[in-house]
Amino acid sequence: GLWTDGRYFIQAEKQLKGTGISLMKIGEDGVPDIELYIKEQCGGMTVGFDGRVMDMQRGCRLEKDFRIVYDIDLVGEIWHDRPVIIPSEIYPADIEVTGEASDSKFERLRRGMGDADYILISRLEEIAWLYNLRGRDIKHTPVFYGFALVSKTAATLYVMDEKYCKACIGDVRPYEKIFSDIKKLKNCSVMIDENTVSYLIGKSFNSSVKKIIGKSPVEKMKAVKNHREIASTRN
Repeated sequence: GLWTDGRYFIQAEKQLKGTGISLMKIGEDGVPDIELYIKEQCGGMTVGFDGRVMDMQRGCRLEKDFRIVYDIDLVGEIWHDRPVIIPSEIYPADIEVTGEASDSKFERLRRGMGDADYILISRLEEIAWLYNLRGRDIKHTPVFYGFALVSKTAATLYVMDEKYCKACIGDVRPYEKIFSDIKKLKNCSVMIDENTVSYLIGKSFNSSVKKIIGKSPVEKMKAVKNHREIASTRN
């Protein structure tokens, strides 16, 4: 089954024709939620998924009802001609566009963290906004693949290739290092958004780490546009 919403009903019907894959139209009458469907079809069985791309919230719901395996990428094993990710140059967004320096944004973020020792940001738009940086890793969207791990005194940016990050300031590390770095955190608290952070990330924390689940403060900060951002949008 392929679950998708109304944006892709027409495309999916055309592309799935004759494949043996059923189209599940999310929100339509009689179409079960994917988790309910799995319960009905796979009671007592093991459910596997790629924990790197499953959000933490759904992964945690699945682990309550099934035995799960989350360290497999079966699609990757058979997709031999899969296009590789080619990192783009990461470049600064001008203050005339952003209207606020990155240092000021970090200061506001740290106030919004409350008692949390760290915050892990995985939403690409939030990272680009916070750092006043842009990229072209995704077509038609000026972002770059990355993670940001921010404490009350420091911040680390994780990117696909550091040599494309000449505009980046502060601590910059390889993208995949995020997993080993968060495993090193102990006896502290970390704020994470379970809707955007991956299940594998959520499972990578040491048991002594207190996970503070909630919306990223950056989401609200980014939503309130300053006068220069508004002017740029109009322009």
